Amino acid sequence: MPKRPVSLTHWGAFEAEVKDGVLLRALPWADSDADACMIGAIPELVYSDTRVRHPHVRESWLKHGHRAGGSGRGTEPMVPVSWDTALDLVAADIARVRDTYGHTALFAGSYGWSSAGRFHHARSQIRRFYGAVGGFTDQTGNYSWGAAQIILQHVLGSAEAVSGAATSWESICENTDTFVAFGGLNPKNWHVTSGGAGHHHMPDHVRRAARNVTHFVVVSPSRDDIPDGSEADWIATRPGADTAIILALTQAMVARGRADLALFEVGPAFQGGEPGEQHTLVTGLRVGRTGAKDVHGASRALDLYDVKADAEAVLAAMGAPAKVQILRGAADWWHPGRHGMICLGPKKVLGVFGEIHPKILAAMDVKGPAMGFTLWPDEIPLPRKASSGKGALVLNDLQAVDRDFAFVVDADVEALTLVNAAAGADKAMIGGVRVFDEFIGGSLGEGKKSLAVTVRIEPQDKTLTEAEIEAVGAKVVEKVAKATGGVLRG
Repeated sequence: MPKRPVSLTHWGAFEAEVKDGVLLRALPWADSDADACMIGAIPELVYSDTRVRHPHVRESWLKHGHRAGGSGRGTEPMVPVSWDTALDLVAADIARVRDTYGHTALFAGSYGWSSAGRFHHARSQIRRFYGAVGGFTDQTGNYSWGAAQIILQHVLGSAEAVSGAATSWESICENTDTFVAFGGLNPKNWHVTSGGAGHHHMPDHVRRAARNVTHFVVVSPSRDDIPDGSEADWIATRPGADTAIILALTQAMVARGRADLALFEVGPAFQGGEPGEQHTLVTGLRVGRTGAKDVHGASRALDLYDVKADAEAVLAAMGAPAKVQILRGAADWWHPGRHGMICLGPKKVLGVFGEIHPKILAAMDVKGPAMGFTLWPDEIPLPRKASSGKGALVLNDLQAVDRDFAFVVDADVEALTLVNAAAGADKAMIGGVRVFDEFIGGSLGEGKKSLAVTVRIEPQDKTLTEAEIEAVGAKVVEKVAKATGGVLRG
């Protein structure tokens, strides 16, 4: 009576019909939806005449070892040897390479798809083996999705899109209008999983999604990549063109203003080729809108104040002082009138934010506007008192006072200059300065304008008297007059 033990391969679970120690048939496990052709071919693989049944060694290597060189590869006959002989030859040469060149000369990289189970997983076994030898040169990632592991960290900020939890087929079936696959829907791939799978659900999911009016688009040089039941549109391409097509699509979306981008990166920048001629930069770039369109109309085009808020949030997270000045004078690649330098004084620049110059965008064929920021974390001063904990929370329950001032200044005076001057009039008492009005023309005369600001005065230890408030106001007027030549509007 033949036995029917259950086993597992890359292609799924199967029942093995065995009689007198001979594998007669392999049948997919009931209701597994495994590939009957692939599993049915297992007996033929086991007993094929092309199977290598014994270790073989190249003839000259068997006689002379590594001194034989590699000239006979592919031309010399392979000599069958016993397992003991093969193991002795391999062990001796591993020891020779290790002792002559060191452990780094032993490469233990392997992909791992050459076996069906997890115990016999090729990469795991070879790494364990060379680890027992004393160490080896390993590999990073793999050649299946290794590029995504590296590239996505710079594009999306992490490789979570490929290494984390994938979107479930249940969600795809219920919510997806268009499904674009770059050669990734070949039915033969569904039946292959590392370690095997008891049940294969992909065919049902694809048919269900198609019934729910999901539009499938398959980009591939092979028509075989189109799954049955998908009713997919096929875009035939040249082999190996996937990356180029994706990059072209991305560039076209950016150039036509159809992409909302938010890129962020921390890394070194080099001002020379010698050791130490580098510094750390924190950079961000945003293009598009603040969010998706919605019925409330909350979505809007990004502006420099969005990246200003981003830059301030990053600086705060790095422990930068909260009180800073915003000055002009950044590099030429920033829009001359729509940028600001975040400073702790004229010579201490923590970062720059603003709109990228339109000429830069035109040269890169990017449809703007584009907003960005650059921060220099090494410029952030260390705290005067190092402490592992936060200081005591200070709450001020004294009433703040808002006073409005309107200054008449020359038309070319920037509001920012006036704001910085007013804020510096009394750094201990003035909590903030905000522009709320600009007026040009009328009785002011040619070349003049009026800027109105609100100055918030925050008492520190006692409620201010009217005289003390007036004294702070006088400092504001004096400081603004000195910095801008402005006078109070009558």
